Amino acid sequence: MNSKLVKKEGCKVLYVLSKPYQADEIVKKDNTITGYVEGNPVWQFPNISNLNDFQLEEGEEFDTSEEDKKILHDLDIDFRLSKIEMGL
Repeated sequence: MNSKLVKKEGCKVLYVLSKPYQADEIVKKDNTITGYVEGNPVWQFPNISNLNDFQLEEGEEFDTSEEDKKILHDLDIDFRLSKIEMGL
């Protein structure tokens, strides 16, 4: 989208009305998008009403929030324990 942008290695790029924002991780949760560098939030767009104004660089995907990662981890543990209990 922006040929003048010098993309930092390992970073993702979010374009907001064609302006680039870089971060190690970019998380979309409900109507908020947050950029993280080394695990710390560095920018945030809360209360988004039109997601069409926000686009990740081609081929990139939003990251999973730490809260959602924990939920998925807990579900995985519950699933594995139930398989053990059923003898599978």
